[in-house]
Amino acid sequence: MNTLIKDVHARTAEHKTPLDFLMPRDFIKSHSYFTTLQCLKAASGLIEKYEVESDLYASSEWDGFIRQNTVFPSWREMRLKAAIIYIKYKLPHPQ
Repeated sequence: MNTLIKDVHARTAEHKTPLDFLMPRDFIKSHSYFTTLQCLKAASGLIEKYEVESDLYASSEWDGFIRQNTVFPSWREMRLKAAIIYIKYKLPHPQ
């Protein structure tokens, strides 16, 4: 299971797994006051400041926005929680 968590986290960090897929509407709504990841990004006011989305996600400003507007202390923790939830639903469930 640890390997699976590391794999999903690494893929998310490299943007191989789309964030919208890892953080669907239900995830964003249950961990913030926003309805979608797009709404969260737009409310940050940081989209225009960064040409590349990965630069936005790596910024301390984004980390601060996540800390102030979600239940997570950092963007890394938010991604990790999303990955764990994703993995939980991907694992086979006993019948």
